[in-house]
Amino acid sequence: HCHDGERGDNNSFDLAPDVFLANTVNQDTDSVASASGIRVIPGNSADSILFQALSGETDDPAVKPMPAAGVQRIDAEAVEVWRRWIDNLPESP
Repeated sequence: HCHDGERGDNNSFDLAPDVFLANTVNQDTDSVASASGIRVIPGNSADSILFQALSGETDDPAVKPMPAAGVQRIDAEAVEVWRRWIDNLPESP
């Protein structure tokens, strides 16, 4: 029900498999529901807004925890999978 291509305050971009990379890697955040920045910065999970939202590894109050439900208990294994994926993405030339 979130990030499924519909537009709305809590659904600003599509995360469907066929558009996931195009909508996240090197893409500016474009929602009032998120901090300003780049969703996924190849090779730099620490500064990627999507990673910060998933991991909680930020002090920036503009970064809203994701997913919206269940953020009190962060899945450490999933955070590490995301970290490795982002940090191993090749940087654009």
